Amino acid sequence: VENLALALMKPVPSATGTVSQKSYFALKASGAAELVGIDDITLAGRLTVSLNSAKDQSNQWISNTPETTGTLGVLYSKDGFYGSMLGKWIGARIGDGLTPVFTVDASLGYDVADTGTPFDGLSLQLQVQNLTDVTKIINVAGSTVQNGTPLYWTQPGRSVFVTVSKKFD
Repeated sequence: VENLALALMKPVPSATGTVSQKSYFALKASGAAELVGIDDITLAGRLTVSLNSAKDQSNQWISNTPETTGTLGVLYSKDGFYGSMLGKWIGARIGDGLTPVFTVDASLGYDVADTGTPFDGLSLQLQVQNLTDVTKIINVAGSTVQNGTPLYWTQPGRSVFVTVSKKFD
């Protein structure tokens, strides 16, 4: 484990004697590993997991607070080519019935090395967010005033970005 963090927060009486109405607990651990292998190829990865607890004064979960969150990623880099793949997990949110969400983001790119041509410093990159096109409900936004119909936010669908940049010296 490369990093380990623990945060505990508890209601504290104010100068007026009132007590905060929410308490929080979070435990986060992350680590990294590298697989160094064939033909000078280096793959690096990272895993982060968070266990969360957020409760109100009556010890009930605060709505929209995920029980767990996590990320898992792999990075690649060799001869100007680079890439990454990152999976993100948001666990069930107690109190609102929202199911867990897992999304995958990916990126591929190439940086032109010093070749003595006008292409020196050119960088091309393709990014895809939400590669698997998951569009689950991710948040309760409230309800309508007229009849109380629930309103929801959904995970944005797949997005694709292409970036071309050039360094000038």
